[in-house]
Amino acid sequence: MALRFRRGHILALLQGFQQTHFTPLDRYIRGYLGRNKAIGAHDRREITQIVYEITRHQLYLETIVGSRAWEHMLDQYIEPEFNTKRLQSSFPPYIKHSFPLDLYETLRETHGDQTEALLAALNTRAPLTIRVNTLKTTLDDLIRKLGKYGELGVKKCVRSPYGLQLASRSINLLGTEEYKEGLFEVQDEGSQLCALQVQAQSHHSVLDYCAGSGGKSLAMACHLLCSLALYDIRPLSLIEARKRLQRAGVRKAQVYTEVADIKERFDCVVVDVPCSGTGTIRRNPDLKWTFRKANLGEIAEKQLEIVSKAVKYVNPGGELVYMTCSLLRQENGGQIGELKARFGLSEVAPALKTDPVTSDMDGFFAIRMKSEIHS
Repeated sequence: MALRFRRGHILALLQGFQQTHFTPLDRYIRGYLGRNKAIGAHDRREITQIVYEITRHQLYLETIVGSRAWEHMLDQYIEPEFNTKRLQSSFPPYIKHSFPLDLYETLRETHGDQTEALLAALNTRAPLTIRVNTLKTTLDDLIRKLGKYGELGVKKCVRSPYGLQLASRSINLLGTEEYKEGLFEVQDEGSQLCALQVQAQSHHSVLDYCAGSGGKSLAMACHLLCSLALYDIRPLSLIEARKRLQRAGVRKAQVYTEVADIKERFDCVVVDVPCSGTGTIRRNPDLKWTFRKANLGEIAEKQLEIVSKAVKYVNPGGELVYMTCSLLRQENGGQIGELKARFGLSEVAPALKTDPVTSDMDGFFAIRMKSEIHS
């Protein structure tokens, strides 16, 4: 009975999402579940997980079914030994791991012989990782407080001094009093490490130029004692950023909704540019199916255009930190030469690179660069 009940919702989600345009899968699922409040918590988790898994393995399922009939793909997915049969199949890697051919080839240009291991890692479920807000508590105190929710399998992250990884998803973390009090945020360890690339003294100032809803700004506020400013072209994201900053107890932060209002220069400007998002495919498997290699040149040029605007706010001799959540050379290391040539920047330190193969992190890239332009 439970499987039959879930099956109807799984197929409704897959069919409904197929008809949408430009709506991320996670947002579509939240909307669907919000309209179907009678679905219990356990069923919600199971339904969501299966929808994500079928989206991850869509190309392989289409290939063995011979069509894009969701009900037949679901039948194949729930067969025993599904993953064993898939991994032992004789299909080429891009079909076996369900990646569009142009995305597979683009990843191979960057990762070479490690590409198949990367595809396999990107098809796994990302860990649940949180970052402690040291403005309000400590890592050990948060571990103690989370203990009241039962066995969550909490362990400290390997590289981030502020990160905790949870083995269990048995509770809604965002509904806990600890989250509402601003004691932590959900954030991948790689993203936390990107924020730690920003080095500033207490008398310095930092501008997060593509701040979004403030995830990296919140992380920076924990380890920097300097003044912080946020700007983004998306006003709705900044509204969310204000709420999160207030909940976290961040006092020394200015949010700019209009770029014309930014009158000063900063000792460090952070530019987390829009990108292909390939580093987050574990969390957003639908990104596979919207990727177009032909668009990469346009994306890379847009990134440089954004930097050309952001670099104007860097103090002479100050730093610009360029970041992406991409695994592609074209958006990462391939941009360094252009950043140097166009904007008078030089590398301060080797770039930070994370990926789910060498670590249990999403794919991030961050590089500190110094402005050689003097007043």
